[in-house]
Amino acid sequence: MRYDISSKILIEKCREEIFRRLLGLSVAESSVLEQLPQETVSLKRSDYPVLVTDDDGRQLLVVLEVQSGWEPEVPLRLLEYRCRYLLKYGVDTLSCVLLLRPSRQSHGFLQRL
Repeated sequence: MRYDISSKILIEKCREEIFRRLLGLSVAESSVLEQLPQETVSLKRSDYPVLVTDDDGRQLLVVLEVQSGWEPEVPLRLLEYRCRYLLKYGVDTLSCVLLLRPSRQSHGFLQRL
């Protein structure tokens, strides 16, 4: 993935602004959470589980997956990650994909399942 390293650096340095602009979140602070232990058959993990505290003090867990190209299994992987983080942290969770290149196959994908 040729965008992988640069996108991770951008999110590490600018994630609060990215969350404000792309997700419309009011971010007072944010922190990347440690990865969950791999207790399932799948060894996959999300790119960025980020605990966000908004300007009113409410917490939200943003599970962000960065993809340079569309893969049909991405929404299902996000659902798996979201469930794991919901069980561990018990806070509202928002799953999202930062798709770096446009793809017609990504539109309405969940409606076809």
